Amino acid sequence: MLHGGVGLHRKIWSVKEYNENSITLAVTSPDGDDGFPGNLSIEVTYTLRGGALMINYKAVSDKKTPIALTNHAFFNIDGFGGNILEQNLRIYANQYTEVSENLIPTGKRIDVFGTQFDFNNMHKIGDRIFDGIPGYDHNYVLSPTKAGSFGEKTIPLAAEAENGKIRLSVYTDQPCAQFYSGIYLGKEPLFKDNTKIVKCGAFCLEAQTEPNCVNHGLAIYDAGEEYTQTTVYKVEKI
Repeated sequence: MLHGGVGLHRKIWSVKEYNENSITLAVTSPDGDDGFPGNLSIEVTYTLRGGALMINYKAVSDKKTPIALTNHAFFNIDGFGGNILEQNLRIYANQYTEVSENLIPTGKRIDVFGTQFDFNNMHKIGDRIFDGIPGYDHNYVLSPTKAGSFGEKTIPLAAEAENGKIRLSVYTDQPCAQFYSGIYLGKEPLFKDNTKIVKCGAFCLEAQTEPNCVNHGLAIYDAGEEYTQTTVYKVEKI
């Protein structure tokens, strides 16, 4: 849905359980909610492991329905106030999903090599950001070559961002990640402490199923079939 409909982020979630390092939130999306069939029960567990935030998703419906969830957190590893154009980024992906001029995925996958979308070698986000496009808001089809261990799980490494002092690493078991460079930021509301939001003031790395997947026969779950996902955001000093 992208930003359409009511959205799960606007619902009141209940606290199912919690402890010192973890909290599990739950919500039900009723049959017909935003046009989706089935009563969908969703749980998201956030767990802190040192400098890593692990997000575990579970969802199940009582009818056949599409399920594809993500996290839309914004990051600026330099802190509030500036832009992210001088920060370095690597995305472990050989292809990205082509979009129309209205940012609607066409279903075609394009090789990144030799294009401005190639982040396999770490470089500044701003190096090629405006070469014929308004900025990055594209889905990357992941091809990870590394992984990390988190408890009992080994999770592929999707992307890394750093500024010479801090590294943010994103691990996920999802096939794709949306890279958004904050090109449409710059309007109200303000960040905390009345800090102004500036264009390219933060970026997103959203682990996900490929967007528009429902129109290509993906992300459809039968009644009682469980959807799961794990994504980890790890911050460390370099």
